[in-house]
This record gives sequence, C-alpha cells and structure tokens, in this order.
Amino acid sequence: MLDKERLIQKTTFGTNLQVIANFSNKNFEYEKKIIPANSAMIVQDGKNKIISTENLDS
Repeated sequence: MLDKERLIQKTTFGTNLQVIANFSNKNFEYEKKIIPANSAMIVQDGKNKIISTENLDS
C-alpha cells in the first residue's frame, strides 16, 4: 500500500515488473509521474504505461 486508505497499491512481480494501481477518485503522483484516478501504471524494464479503467466493460 502506498497510502493509508489503501486506495493506492503497488505490486511487484520479479525484478522488472511493477503495477501501481490508483483506485481513488484523484490523481496520484508516484516518482514524478501522474497516475490518473481509477487507473494503473505498469512499469517494466524502466518503461511506463498507463492503463485506464474508464472504457473497460464491467
């Protein structure tokens, strides 16, 4: 967890893959990168990709 409300969570897979999920309704800054509300940032081998949940089917 990256916050006390547990709305920002980080999971590490091995040495080269991390997922930082923002379940809150506010943008979150992580290592000088903005993770929009209700999105996740995937970090693999030093490259970042933002995945938004806005257009996903429920």
